[in-house]
Amino acid sequence: MQETGETARAHMKACTDSVHRRLHEVPLFDGLLRGTASLQEYAMLMSVLAVFYRTLDASLENACIRHPEWECQYKYRPRAPLIEADVAAVGRKVGPIVNRHAASLQSTLPIIDSRASLAGVIYVVDGATLGGRLLNKAAARLLNDDDAGGRSYWQWCDDHGALQWKAALVLVEACGQEQSQRRDMVEAALATFEALEEQFAIGAPVGLAGAA
Repeated sequence: MQETGETARAHMKACTDSVHRRLHEVPLFDGLLRGTASLQEYAMLMSVLAVFYRTLDASLENACIRHPEWECQYKYRPRAPLIEADVAAVGRKVGPIVNRHAASLQSTLPIIDSRASLAGVIYVVDGATLGGRLLNKAAARLLNDDDAGGRSYWQWCDDHGALQWKAALVLVEACGQEQSQRRDMVEAALATFEALEEQFAIGAPVGLAGAA
């Protein structure tokens, strides 16, 4: 059944808005944006993201290989190497940060078994690069340095996020022409948002996970 009127992008936004907003309220993100985060809290934020992307990167890269027809339009850039470098850089200042549930993520991520589910996950991770541009400024203030040591991921978002998001939207619209594909995209996007939300809930220190 052909969808009419609403773009796939608008449909995705409407269906995922509530869980997206909840992520904005995660204390580790909120503290960084407000300028109240400590270096230890920033290190924990990056540690949780490293776990998330270490697992998701592999799934996304494998899915892109299974759909080579997209290669000329879209190239996924693994995030984990950048984020892990940031964890190491900040760790040299504050000491190692241990994510208590580093192995817990695998079962909560969406299964990427179609073009539509791939587009749904891409919608989330590449959409996040736009927010990353704001977080880059906040991280620079916290780290009090002019180079990108400790924030190379956010700097990458600042430099490449807009183009990455533009390429992702081409795929979202291409895969969102049919109602069934839109449903699969929404399910994959929601599962991705919820997996990240859960990882923050269980991976952050108890005093941060439940803070308002």
